[in-house]
Amino acid sequence: MKIAVKKLEGSQAEVKVTLNKEEFGKYYDEAFDKVLADYQVEGFRKGKVPRNIYLNRVGSDANYPKVDFDPNQVKKDGGFTYTAVVDVYPEVELGEYFGIEYKEEKQEISKEELERVLRQERERKAVLVLKEDGCIELGNTVVFDFEGFVDGVAFEGGKAENYALEIGSGQFIPGFEEQMLGMKEGEERELNVKFPDEYHSENLKGKDAIFKVKVHEIKEKQIPELNDEFVLELELDGVKTKEEYEKHVEAELLKGKEAEAKRAREKAIIQTICDNAKVDIPESLIDMRKSQMVRQVESQAKQYGLSLEQFLSFQGLDLEQYKEVLTEPAKASVTEEVVLDAIVSKEKIKLTKKELEAEIKKLAEHYQMEVEEFKSKIDLQELESYLAIDKAKALVFEKAIIK
Repeated sequence: MKIAVKKLEGSQAEVKVTLNKEEFGKYYDEAFDKVLADYQVEGFRKGKVPRNIYLNRVGSDANYPKVDFDPNQVKKDGGFTYTAVVDVYPEVELGEYFGIEYKEEKQEISKEELERVLRQERERKAVLVLKEDGCIELGNTVVFDFEGFVDGVAFEGGKAENYALEIGSGQFIPGFEEQMLGMKEGEERELNVKFPDEYHSENLKGKDAIFKVKVHEIKEKQIPELNDEFVLELELDGVKTKEEYEKHVEAELLKGKEAEAKRAREKAIIQTICDNAKVDIPESLIDMRKSQMVRQVESQAKQYGLSLEQFLSFQGLDLEQYKEVLTEPAKASVTEEVVLDAIVSKEKIKLTKKELEAEIKKLAEHYQMEVEEFKSKIDLQELESYLAIDKAKALVFEKAIIK
């Protein structure tokens, strides 16, 4: 057998394979035996069809997509030559990857940010209390009855009793909640509204309607005061006073901002390294990554009891449209992996046995498995490769110049 390989552009190679008469005859017989094992003709048991009958009915031509050859050559008593163009793992010409400069703002928490979060924390502890006097205001929760009519006729789904609604939440159609402002407990009122043109119910789209409502209860939020007593009820370790709580919240906010800034910094550094490199990513690798992404979404959909198609329909997409959306992210993901893999090779980055065992133990604990069981279920070589890439990332981040 003769094999000639010629490198092509775009991370592809042309492979030309030539077999002489004896070599091809051997493979021909082996392939024929496999085909005959599944071929069935009336009067013969499956797998027992004589070769001459099969040839008379089916012929000896072969059909192999993406491979260039002459079908008339496929004869047992002759040699065989074919040419295939295949994708190969892309070669990377690395640019600058150490000493990448990145300008970063100092992370601080403003007084307004802190006050906003402190109020949100207090609102989370708010309780609803009956509003004995007064009328409906924005933010009040109202318990009421309602019934809707179009052209004087009540419509299906337009009636409820003792319904609780926070006024201003936008749960009802435009104009409904606004017209309830000012109502008092026990008051009845007719609300004139119009259903949106894009309303989900066909028979109500764009229709004028009247809702008859009767208010039973009006409740308002009672937000606790930020004091030592409020803080003690939170039961936070080492936090007992209002001042300590404010410092705790500020520290947590700063930690979140710094983590977000770190993610943005690392993403920008990796992007710069990829931009500095020269690499041709074959379509096959992009398609493989897209398939992985689709499988991840499919798994996520199953957790909600949905099919992939149903899950995507919520985003207004079908599978083909979603795959198209994934093209650029998939290409970016593969490019990052290939470039970092090239850095691993160039810098001769490897995991020590101790580092590998520590990572395996950590992952096994995460998946609540024994170490040996975890090892039996994964490709250790693939895991080591990914961990080496993570090590390469850590190295380029360490050597980056942050201004």
